[in-house]
Amino acid sequence: MKTPRIPRTLLVWMTTAALTTSVVLAGPETRSPGAIDLTGLSASASKKGQFVEVRLTPALIQLAARLAADTEPDVAKLIGKLQSVHVNVVSLAEDNREKVSDQILGIRTKLDGDGWERVVTVRDNGADIAVHCRTRGTEAVEGLVVSIMDGGKEAILVNVVGDIQPEELSRIGARLGIDPLKKAGDAVGKRPAGGDQSK
Repeated sequence: MKTPRIPRTLLVWMTTAALTTSVVLAGPETRSPGAIDLTGLSASASKKGQFVEVRLTPALIQLAARLAADTEPDVAKLIGKLQSVHVNVVSLAEDNREKVSDQILGIRTKLDGDGWERVVTVRDNGADIAVHCRTRGTEAVEGLVVSIMDGGKEAILVNVVGDIQPEELSRIGARLGIDPLKKAGDAVGKRPAGGDQSK
């Protein structure tokens, strides 16, 4: 199995964060309303494929925003609105395709019933894409969840906590060096007018 390569940009930020920031643990972590639990997907990784997980904490995100402030202030402002980013990518094979599909559908159903709004649904050329958005009244977006079943080859699950719009995911993924996040954003960006397509 090929070991996934950590993007150089992300690796630099992670190393810098470890050297320049300190973390104080003060009791149990409080989960934001825009965050969901993705831990179950790792148990479904195929023995024949790869599993990739990326987690960006608030400290690392704010560091990335500061690093981008001088050269790309608009991007820095965009990144600064984030609280956390969690990305899972699971390769699909005969030994896990059905289980992962059931998990993705289960997550979507739970989000539908937990106050999240499904703002994008696309089924086209073997791809099955859904984007859920959680808002705080009319004030701000609290989180996004993008779930993709890509032609039976891989599943991508993205949870971004913060005041962010679906069409901004690709730009954030490119700037942070997170290819799966950029891919999710590109997939969302290809949706037809009205945000819903089923074939």
